[in-house]
Amino acid sequence: MGVGEFHITAILPGPRAVVLGSSEDAAHLSPWHCEELLDLLGPGRCCRLLPRHWGDGWPGRGNLFLVAGKALGDGWASACGVASDHPLPLALVLRFAEPAWEVAMGRVAEGYGLSTVETALAKALAEYGDFERATAAARLGKVPARNAVMRLRAKFGTRNLAETVEHLLMIMFGPRSTDFKPVDETVADILQIGPRHLSVARAIAGGTPRKGIARASGMSLATVKALLADIYERLDVASAAEVSCVLAQASNVAESFLDRPDGALDPVPALRHAEVTVEGGRKVAYSVFGDRGAPAVVLLHSSICCRHPPTRFVRRLNRQGWQVLVVDRPGFGGTSEAPSQDVDAHFAEAARDLAAVMDAEGIDRITLVSRGTGQGAFFFTDHLGARVERAILFNPTPPIQQSPVDRGPLGALKRRYARSPNSIRLLIGLFLRYATPERIVVGMRRSFAESEPDLKALDDPRVAEDYLLAVAPLRGNLAGYIVENVSWAKGWEPHPKGRTDHYTLVFGRHFVLHDPQISRRYFTRLLPRADCHVIVSAGQMILYSHPEEAAACVGSPA
Repeated sequence: MGVGEFHITAILPGPRAVVLGSSEDAAHLSPWHCEELLDLLGPGRCCRLLPRHWGDGWPGRGNLFLVAGKALGDGWASACGVASDHPLPLALVLRFAEPAWEVAMGRVAEGYGLSTVETALAKALAEYGDFERATAAARLGKVPARNAVMRLRAKFGTRNLAETVEHLLMIMFGPRSTDFKPVDETVADILQIGPRHLSVARAIAGGTPRKGIARASGMSLATVKALLADIYERLDVASAAEVSCVLAQASNVAESFLDRPDGALDPVPALRHAEVTVEGGRKVAYSVFGDRGAPAVVLLHSSICCRHPPTRFVRRLNRQGWQVLVVDRPGFGGTSEAPSQDVDAHFAEAARDLAAVMDAEGIDRITLVSRGTGQGAFFFTDHLGARVERAILFNPTPPIQQSPVDRGPLGALKRRYARSPNSIRLLIGLFLRYATPERIVVGMRRSFAESEPDLKALDDPRVAEDYLLAVAPLRGNLAGYIVENVSWAKGWEPHPKGRTDHYTLVFGRHFVLHDPQISRRYFTRLLPRADCHVIVSAGQMILYSHPEEAAACVGSPA
């Protein structure tokens, strides 16, 4: 979620309240209430959580947050979608908008296969945190509600109700920083707690028991209990799950509004799903993240998933000034398969599809970013020529004969593919038929067990959800997966035919499917004029685990 997903009420001089972006008075907020809110904010405060008795009957969902007008930077009006001459408010009252809340919950329900009862309870838990209140809001009896919680925990892989609520809200709110430090000061200010309180609150919200918090922090159990009692009193909550609820919402408000160095509001990247029809009647599906007209990065998906991208990486590119296009290649996701099953013809068709998308979007030149499909990138640069200004390959996959070392279950699958390429259709079909979100995540953890950076990334629900959303469309369209992986298993080895001075190679040091040193030697031989970088703390999934470093490799538009 972000700025565009909030219902925002502005308190203007008078004081009076209006729905931001209109002259309509906010009927839910009288002048007397405005004065009371400004008193609650007090001098020297930039934002705060409102007590729970505020907001009954107000538009929106979840907790209410108050942001001082003085905390807003020069870009606040543009970020909120109002005229640049809009008067600076004394304060803004924020609450998550009903439509955005429903869309976010729908994404969770679809991604995890939640039933109607599970969805209703999850929606209420996300809003209230409290089990009793959520049960009443979902109109469930206690026994069906408890059973639904057990099923939610099994599907989310969580240990208790607090961790379940935290997991649910982190997925609903979408891209979030992997490093809490930039927003910690703001979150502490919102919740009126200190750094020690905040660290304990984060731990309890993540499902860690009191004794575990004491051991990890070096504090006594009595100190942890005292801090928790203080947290409960200040937040006006009665359980760890309610702490999860309030903390996740406050963190999202902090990141969405106040995490930029200049304190300006952070605009939410626009997202559009679209398709074009190309010669022969084929459909090409694509998505655009960011503002139309901005310089464009095209992100190529790997050969084992579809176009849904690593959203943290995309968000950072948006902040750097890029719009990001992701296009399903032939036979992946929503794109029709190519007329020919020959792999060279398949990638040539993919390059023509991208050219058609660029034309439809009015884009002349792009920066091409590839994850995994290093060899396939050559077809795009050769076919598009000068329309590709730069090509950045993250952990490019070498030909199988140049990849003698691998590890774990994915490595075993790779060796099976190499021994019997024609079995790929059967193997992947069986895998997808019986795959559930839980099994996919468990399988990924087993596969990355020897790559600590990748394993750590999978602890982040956002990363797991991104991967699931990228894999799920394979169920309905396997043609492209089979063409690319069968050809790779048979030793397909294309070479660039055009210029090679605009490539950048980026490798992680940890590995699963192929040794990065061997891969680096292969691609630097093939592309001798390419810049080459190694991110020593990264593994296979660089764009997921190290979005900041990956975005820095792309840089800002010229």
